[in-house]
Amino acid sequence: MKANEFVKNFGWDEARIFTNSYAGDIDTAFKFLKVKDKSIQMNDGSIEYDFHIDDLKRLVESWGLVEKFGGLENAKDMVAHPICFGDANFEIEDRLNKAIADVESCS
Repeated sequence: MKANEFVKNFGWDEARIFTNSYAGDIDTAFKFLKVKDKSIQMNDGSIEYDFHIDDLKRLVESWGLVEKFGGLENAKDMVAHPICFGDANFEIEDRLNKAIADVESCS
């Protein structure tokens, strides 16, 4: 399964912990974990995952951005009313739209 499936099954906190641990030793409950060129292959006993760590990091960063705007519904409201962004509205609106799509793909 892909990175968004990992988030669906384990949640945002576990994904954040996993990405933060990636730089050092990863202490997880997974029975099989193989890391090669930032590609993660693991098995939690019932489901096999195969994804790139950068994909999981992007999802976690997107979740963090959406949370800064007060959660998914508030972020959607901000995009619906881009005047709130001021002069930098296009760049922020584009990034927030991508972040919203990332977070929704994990629901």
